[in-house]
Amino acid sequence: MPSVKVMTDTRLQPARHPPNVQRHLIALDSAVERAAADAGLAPTLLDLIKLRVSQLNGCSFCVDLHRPMPARRRE
Repeated sequence: MPSVKVMTDTRLQPARHPPNVQRHLIALDSAVERAAADAGLAPTLLDLIKLRVSQLNGCSFCVDLHRPMPARRRE
């Protein structure tokens, strides 16, 4: 099985990016949420997927952003 480097110390610095980048990321997230809901995907599963993708991307900012979501949606 190939090894995957999961985390780095890289942190996204939102203030260093133009405002339109953040707007596009928010629009992408909204589109993903709608598509997941239309497909019948449970919100808790989508939260876990976002967390795992953040880990694979090595973005500690995003990991911090998505980590508490499953705990907030306890069912």
